[in-house]
Amino acid sequence: MDVCPICKAAYAGQGSCRRCKSDLTQFVTIEGDAREELEIAVAALKQKDYESALLHGKRACSLKHSKLGERLILYARALGK
Repeated sequence: MDVCPICKAAYAGQGSCRRCKSDLTQFVTIEGDAREELEIAVAALKQKDYESALLHGKRACSLKHSKLGERLILYARALGK
């Protein structure tokens, strides 16, 4: 996370925003979960387990949208046919 999702202040890696004092721990947790799902999707794609890659790519994008997640979904769909 580069910025606070509430006030858009630069994120300093703390548990709360330095400007608005919002608790950001849940946002950080969700972002970490999305990153883990992407890693699982990449591993599944490498093993040619396209169904699993698609599932984990979708989970990652549902947690945090990313271009990598979009591409993983696209590749899993195309290669899984």
